[in-house]
Amino acid sequence: MWVDASLIMLKPLSSFVGGATRPFFNIDMRFGKYSHFQTQIDKRMVIENWFLAALPGDPLIVRTKSCVWKLQPRLKDSAANVSHHLLSTKMFSYRQWQEMASYGISAYMSTHACFFKSLDEDVGLSRWYFSNAVQHLDALQSAYMLPEKYRWATPIVKYVLFNTLKLDIVNDLLSPPSLVMKFNSVLRGAILEGRTQHELWCQQNNTFHELLVRLSVRNDTLCN
Repeated sequence: MWVDASLIMLKPLSSFVGGATRPFFNIDMRFGKYSHFQTQIDKRMVIENWFLAALPGDPLIVRTKSCVWKLQPRLKDSAANVSHHLLSTKMFSYRQWQEMASYGISAYMSTHACFFKSLDEDVGLSRWYFSNAVQHLDALQSAYMLPEKYRWATPIVKYVLFNTLKLDIVNDLLSPPSLVMKFNSVLRGAILEGRTQHELWCQQNNTFHELLVRLSVRNDTLCN
């Protein structure tokens, strides 16, 4: 199990992990700075790496991990945010690079690229992954509900969280299909950067604090 530290769990793990199906968070990268891309590939081929659940020795995880270990050293001499460096590693075909690039997968997203490669090159894994044995969770709805609601206008998201109290937003965040609250690098920089621990934990009468209260999350040592 891997749960990134930039997540706030809004639902118990048991609500979507441990059943008959394996959960994966997928994302359609045609939003924000990638909204101009037109692509034919299935968004389920874009697997988010901030939440992973698998049994030991899982073939997809093992194959993807092996790919990442080989890929990372080859990227050290490259600018990691430039997508064409994936092609220069000679680990991906020109077709794979084109499809990944059209979906906004750059070398910075090396794990995403290796998940893509693993599924693209293994028929058995692909058949399993696209079967009823896997639960595909739309990350824009289940993890990025708030920024998606406001079209990724981070100043508005920041205001809604910390400068006003919107109970309807709290209710939406705690209702399906929302499962987690993910703060990616864009959101962390625009929304959380500059705020003290005391402000995050203890400042009351705003949407974020009400969310923490509903989740029974608190820091008595800091706030008393």
